[in-house]
Amino acid sequence: RRDSLLRLSLLLCLTVPTLVSCDFRKGPILRTVDGAYLSLAEMADDLAGSPLVFIGELHNEPRHHEPQLQVIRARHERGRPLAIGMEMFHEGHQEDLDAWVAGEMAVEKFFEVYRHNWSSDWPLYRDIFLYARDNSIAMVGLNAPPDITEQVAARGFDSLTPEQLARLGPQPE
Repeated sequence: RRDSLLRLSLLLCLTVPTLVSCDFRKGPILRTVDGAYLSLAEMADDLAGSPLVFIGELHNEPRHHEPQLQVIRARHERGRPLAIGMEMFHEGHQEDLDAWVAGEMAVEKFFEVYRHNWSSDWPLYRDIFLYARDNSIAMVGLNAPPDITEQVAARGFDSLTPEQLARLGPQPE
């Protein structure tokens, strides 16, 4: 199963037609598909039409969050279907994300929910969360429930029961 998940992760990354590799301290962004160098704005424009965009990050690196927000804005401004997957939130807090996006939760209350889910500084993600709320863009908690992630970390994926696997949704064959 772990191999299947790794293949799925690779498949998801490969479905982005214009993967990029970048180090913002060194200058332009290298688009690995054709070797072209792009500005951050050009990259956001380039990815705006992609069916799936996966942007990795170092969680505590502020410069990694700017391209995330630019890609979100570019898709939104072009009227492209959009939902923002949030690794740091697990399914048990989906209602909180929904309330946030609907404008039904004050920043102070949402900050408590955020801190319960994630240890990285709020300012690193704040602009993404505010943009999603201000523009009614769905946010989806992608992380597995904490009891499952802790069990997998301690005893491996094969230790999960059929009931726990069902909580994770459909599994790749």
